[in-house]
Amino acid sequence: YFYFFAGVLVTNMLLAQNSKPLIIAAKFHYGNVIIHTPSVKNIAGSKPFGVEIEISRQPIDSASFNRCNCFPRNGIAFSHFDFDNKILGNGTSISYFIEPSYKLNNSLQFNLRGGAGLMYLSNPYDAIKNPENKNYTTKINPYLQVGIGLSYNINSKLRMLLMGHFQHFSNGAYKEPNRGLNWVTVSAGI
Repeated sequence: YFYFFAGVLVTNMLLAQNSKPLIIAAKFHYGNVIIHTPSVKNIAGSKPFGVEIEISRQPIDSASFNRCNCFPRNGIAFSHFDFDNKILGNGTSISYFIEPSYKLNNSLQFNLRGGAGLMYLSNPYDAIKNPENKNYTTKINPYLQVGIGLSYNINSKLRMLLMGHFQHFSNGAYKEPNRGLNWVTVSAGI
């Protein structure tokens, strides 16, 4: 279902917005978990790293710019993170994002980002197999991301990206233990 859902969203996005430039981006993430409660101190020092592929559209017409004084890119992101900790395992997400881009000069843009989706996680809490995982109990969890960064136009078809992100997943107390996971990353991409 996960891959079918992703395929339908991407296909609809590409067909419905054929008048806006298609953007494909690849990013590499590296970061640190945030210990937000004493019950998750056992994951201190974990350094998540991951890859992200994005497919998006960005309107460049004056009507879009006039709505928000920016060019709001939106699309679908696929990411995979290794949480650098056997307790946490790894996670794969699909999310929808919107990323307004504010032009600073002819080559440099300032970007804000918000995203929401789902994350599939490999090693949930289990009383016998993984009793140390207090962060999540379900394999699928809602996922949120916010970010801030810069992008630089190398030429008319290629752009470098550098962003800082705050990321979170949790099952919303659907099933305990559920302390969720907060982590920050820096990403670089093209």
